[in-house]
Amino acid sequence: MNDTALKENNENMYWINLSKEETPNTEKVILRVPFDDFNTHWEKMIIRYKEQLYRFNKKESFYITGIRNLWKRVNYLELNIEVLEDTISEEDMISEIKSNPDKYIINISGLSNKEDFFILKEVVENLKLDLSSDYVSQTFSVDQLNLFEMEENQSKLLNG
Repeated sequence: MNDTALKENNENMYWINLSKEETPNTEKVILRVPFDDFNTHWEKMIIRYKEQLYRFNKKESFYITGIRNLWKRVNYLELNIEVLEDTISEEDMISEIKSNPDKYIINISGLSNKEDFFILKEVVENLKLDLSSDYVSQTFSVDQLNLFEMEENQSKLLNG
């Protein structure tokens, strides 16, 4: 867009003029936005963009946490199998877990807000699996009691 593409005219309107070179498949594009609404319009777009970015990042975080926690479960089950097969002792298993907690232990925390609850709910629904709240809690590192509280608050809102 060239320097003259965004101007203020006499009617207190901003206009955006895109030339044929800038938009080759159209004749000419003019977007007129009232001067008073110009900043509000862009502020709303920025807010929507930030909300979408937050949701995307949070979903990605839940998916990554879920995969990491499933891997921790696999590691833990492999240790259990070694104990059952008498390849290692229970003391060796406990020692291994204590020396490598990041490999075996799932840390649980609460959801920070109701938006995170709805994002997590969407992630779980996208998996198309019937997961218990305990499994959701362990997979996504979310406190089960916190999940119940959020679910209860949502039910109260829906039922009045």
